Amino acid sequence: MMERELKKLEAKCDAQSHIIDLMLGQLIQAGILDSDAMIRNIDAFVASPKSIYVDPVGAAAMNNELHAWAEVLDRYESNT
Repeated sequence: MMERELKKLEAKCDAQSHIIDLMLGQLIQAGILDSDAMIRNIDAFVASPKSIYVDPVGAAAMNNELHAWAEVLDRYESNT
């Protein structure tokens, strides 16, 4: 039962990531979103004391995810 729920949660996260990725691309292409500003905000959040208060494993996972999104934003910026 737990494995089934985990698979559903993974599928939900994957679907949401895909939709966010598509929306980011459209917003950047339309000139509505400044990807450089978002990357700076991501870097500032990762460097901020807020992320230190999360448990080390959670902080590392969050930092990895944020850096992955920064790479997605950078990829879109490179294609425009």
